[in-house]
Amino acid sequence: MKKMTKNQDFWKQQYPNLKLLRRAIFNELANMLPASLRLLCNNILDGKLKPYKQNILTGQDTKDWANALIELYDTSPRTQWLLMEAINDEDKEIANNIASTYDQSTDDLSSKSSDQKAFREELSGGDSLDQCDYSIENFDWGKKETIPQPTPRGQDEISKLQDEVEVLLVTAVPTERDAVLRLLKPYPGSGLVLEVSTDPICYLGQFGAFKTAVVMCEVGALGLNAAFNAVQKSLTTWQPLAVIMVGIAFGKSPKKQKIGDILVSHHLIPYDAKRVEAAITQYTASRPDSDPILRNLFRAPLNWKFERPDGKNCTAHEPGTILTGGTLLDNLDEKVKLFTDFPNAIGGEMEGAGLYAAAVAQKTPWIVIKAISDWADGKKNERRSHRDVAAAAAAHFVHYVLSNQFALDELKKSRQ
Repeated sequence: MKKMTKNQDFWKQQYPNLKLLRRAIFNELANMLPASLRLLCNNILDGKLKPYKQNILTGQDTKDWANALIELYDTSPRTQWLLMEAINDEDKEIANNIASTYDQSTDDLSSKSSDQKAFREELSGGDSLDQCDYSIENFDWGKKETIPQPTPRGQDEISKLQDEVEVLLVTAVPTERDAVLRLLKPYPGSGLVLEVSTDPICYLGQFGAFKTAVVMCEVGALGLNAAFNAVQKSLTTWQPLAVIMVGIAFGKSPKKQKIGDILVSHHLIPYDAKRVEAAITQYTASRPDSDPILRNLFRAPLNWKFERPDGKNCTAHEPGTILTGGTLLDNLDEKVKLFTDFPNAIGGEMEGAGLYAAAVAQKTPWIVIKAISDWADGKKNERRSHRDVAAAAAAHFVHYVLSNQFALDELKKSRQ
């Protein structure tokens, strides 16, 4: 326990980590009885700070009051050391409690430093595929000539086919779109893969056992042609049984995952929407579940196999939590923060929140299925890109599952 003093320099020496001090003060004040915290604030906010009383105590609860008081002392020339000195002058028991919390946090931080180093190492690294010298043109899933040449059709085709389309596949970049189109067969009865001039442009064919529409949005959830608007327009046009986002994602751990492994969404966590306070960060967006029927359908199917150029087979992991946000992440520090806040997440991508919002609005079952293309650890430019491999693996996985003609029977029953 630290000996209390009214010398501000002492506080600086004893509490050099302002972030920990701020958190310790917040935790103590936020858990006080409202009347006690109100009295403390009234006594502290005297003299030159008296005009601030009304603003500090207008929040709904002690958390708001504590946060407002801390933010006041974050404004120059005030500091958290001055706030600690003021608290000590008014109530040494509260100051002692804050000191104890700070000490414990310091001990925890020290003990966690080695764990944090190990965690950073877990989230970063290479893949054996990095050392493999391969050309995607040597594989059917990478050859340009295996992409079908669609036959253009006018919008009058919509009225003929809109009630027939069973699946909507959504991609976000040409690599993802092309991987899906390579597996798209001619639309039944036409002998052709069709290109319809809708917004966004739509490709119609048979994917696996089902009549399917394929669209490509822009990267991200929001924006004129991004996921939300593209999916909303497409669902209005085609009204399928299900909408599936297919493509590439960043993985969590190269120690436990590998390039090309399949991530299936159980939950999505949109990490962009957050409230950043003086001591804590609160993520405010809803955390939606993907459709349970689709989730069960795509849950690690038996006998699926996709071989990478180095001869290793990709793994379809159990459905899990996928992070989704508008940031094109390639920074280890930011990745560590995300997975520290969401330790159960299995990877991340950029379009899922838009897919979810549009699908729910149209009451259409949805799911996100993506394959790992990188580790978002700041080393994308130092390693060979494996986007083609990942996109092909994801498309192949979805195609394998949808090749079962009975795969969507439960969805058909639920729509009746």
